[in-house]
Amino acid sequence: MAEIGPDVSRWPDADHLAAWAGLAPGQNESGGKRRHSRTRKGDATLRGALILAAWAASHTKATFLSALYHRWGRRMPLKKAITALAHRLLVIIYHVIRTREPYRDLGPTYHDQRDRRQIVGRSVKRLQALGYEVILKEVEVPTSSTG
Repeated sequence: MAEIGPDVSRWPDADHLAAWAGLAPGQNESGGKRRHSRTRKGDATLRGALILAAWAASHTKATFLSALYHRWGRRMPLKKAITALAHRLLVIIYHVIRTREPYRDLGPTYHDQRDRRQIVGRSVKRLQALGYEVILKEVEVPTSSTG
């Protein structure tokens, strides 16, 4: 709050705030190919605080941000995943300040529920490729309440 201030109207959207903070993903594209690039230099104090907050959020249990970090960590270096999580935190902070509504955690299974059909189809194909006959029968899964 000390770095951003209570009024975020000077940034048209969360992407502009992320660019100002130095947490926007780098853009290096040539001939339709996306290449590795660095994030910009930005507000060092805000960036450092968000990186620390992202590190702490990545080590929480059963939260959306922790699940997101582990999802990204499977396909990119962990420091890049932390920077991406810091970017996501800044976007969340921007929307919380702008709308004046409290943050609601989506839960650790948000992406699994959203991509349910794809996950099931991919799993069935994989088991069939291993020589199994797959018969699907949906059962009720008890949900645990967190919070």
